[in-house]
Amino acid sequence: MNCVAVKEAKNRFTHLLHLVENDEPVQISRHGKVVAVLSSVGSFNETAQNSSFAEGLRLWRKKSVSVLSQAEFTNDEIDRIFSTKRTIENTTRADEMEQVAALWDKK
Repeated sequence: MNCVAVKEAKNRFTHLLHLVENDEPVQISRHGKVVAVLSSVGSFNETAQNSSFAEGLRLWRKKSVSVLSQAEFTNDEIDRIFSTKRTIENTTRADEMEQVAALWDKK
């Protein structure tokens, strides 16, 4: 990804638009700190869609943490539950997850 200073971005804006049109995002920095990103409309729309999914996931996690707290899980246990990749074979703490599901249904 290209990174240019504000002054350079101003002077080379047309060139930067060509890069963005070719799906090459451009970071713009001020005093060495990235303050903006130029990206294509397609990339922006994709990010917006993913952002709404991420927001939904955050809301789900917030509600789940509330439910898990009522089940008297510690914060460490809650963090472990959310950071553990679950597979069909992985049945650890199944009884606890059933408790969570029962509490979730009551909400």
